[in-house]
Amino acid sequence: MIHRSKAHGSIPIRFLWGILGFLSVIMIAFFGYQKGTTFIDTLKLCVLTLVLIAIIVFYILSQNMKVKDIPYFNSILIGAYAGSLILIMIVKDNSEVHLGMIGGLVIAMLFDMHLGYLVTYNLIFFAGMVGELSIESIVYLLILGTLMCMLSNYMKNLLLSVMLSLQYYQCR
Repeated sequence: MIHRSKAHGSIPIRFLWGILGFLSVIMIAFFGYQKGTTFIDTLKLCVLTLVLIAIIVFYILSQNMKVKDIPYFNSILIGAYAGSLILIMIVKDNSEVHLGMIGGLVIAMLFDMHLGYLVTYNLIFFAGMVGELSIESIVYLLILGTLMCMLSNYMKNLLLSVMLSLQYYQCR
């Protein structure tokens, strides 16, 4: 009998909380130490991130019947989340570039719009901490991330159309 929280022999879904949480806490501790943030402020952000990741994993477990049929779901989720964290680290000094929302958009396009919302919000709070963004910038990013996730199905169709067009012209 196959355990319900496994998807095609990959990482169990219950381990996502530990893996994503560990990545986030390490990144927050690194940036907190680098900026000279107090231990209490760093701890607050770690707890906030862990709670948001727990909500993401709870949502995934509640939607388990949809997720278990998707091959490499856990690997793609971890890769998109870690890739977004790396992109946030790369552009942390440039507050006009918000590449960290790409992970949430990819998850919204590939899997589920609501899961994309949750991941996008988590990454926006992380980017706000790393880039020391103002409240206005964070609210702007929350609105932009929400709109991007809402339009993810249309972007997926547009991306598919562009890829098919390029393939057609490449074959000619």
